[in-house]
Amino acid sequence: MVRSLPRALPIALGMALIGMTTYLFAAGKIGRLPDQLAGLATPTAAVVLIAVAGEEIVYRGFLLTRLVAGFGTHGGIILSGLLFELVHLSRYSLVAPDALAAMPMAAMAAGVSVGAGYAVWAARSSLYGVFLHGAMNMVQGA
Repeated sequence: MVRSLPRALPIALGMALIGMTTYLFAAGKIGRLPDQLAGLATPTAAVVLIAVAGEEIVYRGFLLTRLVAGFGTHGGIILSGLLFELVHLSRYSLVAPDALAAMPMAAMAAGVSVGAGYAVWAARSSLYGVFLHGAMNMVQGA
């Protein structure tokens, strides 16, 4: 599903940086951004990207395509993003003292997920989703 690697890669990396920064700011951990950027050049990051690529193939490759076919472009992308977020919702309970405190981060991540769906769909490149998702996983582990 990759259209143009030379054109897609810098945009995907930029989206990942924006996603990381947004999450760290929302979680009150913006001071950790330099450490997180350094962590992207580690073997752990490579393993995370492999796992993320698998999830992206399922959610924004297989599932997104079918949901868009059934619910239209906007409905399918939004539904795909919300389903993706529901599956990952338990992650926010690890960084928040209670469910109510986790809701702003979950809402922000749902927005990023829907945004990644639009980027993947519009560009026909799963690289956008892989890099954004990988960046979010790296900073959430901070």
